[in-house]
Amino acid sequence: MKEKNLVSIFLDPIMAGVNYMLPCIVAGGLLMGLSFLVDDPSLGMENFGSNTPFASFLNTVGTTMFGFMLPVLTAGIAYSIAGVAAIPAGLMAGAIVKEGTSGFLGALVIGFVVGFLIVILEKLLKKMPESLEGLKNLLMIPLFSVFFTVQ
Repeated sequence: MKEKNLVSIFLDPIMAGVNYMLPCIVAGGLLMGLSFLVDDPSLGMENFGSNTPFASFLNTVGTTMFGFMLPVLTAGIAYSIAGVAAIPAGLMAGAIVKEGTSGFLGALVIGFVVGFLIVILEKLLKKMPESLEGLKNLLMIPLFSVFFTVQ
């Protein structure tokens, strides 16, 4: 098995998070662009892109997709580090980052924090009986990690 160097330990999760985030950006951007294409500028330029109901729908959906950018980035980084159990806490942390002012860099940092938090939780819960393994991965780790993330 090939050992990871320090650069790949940090770069691989960032690339994975960006890889998961890009479809949100592309889809959101295309939908917002389509809203301007199908809108009627004769109804006024102050709300251009939202003048007609269909253009407004496209613009709203595109803007909403853009809103998923930071939560998906954070969850992707956490998932790359700790696996599926990190997705709920990663999405929650990304939503908190989105509402704050830390932006893209905050999402990067908190993605690593959540990912390593899950790794630590998994190590702490490793001594549980094997009969509770499914409960640990499905309930305990996601629940505890989301709880610790919002604290």
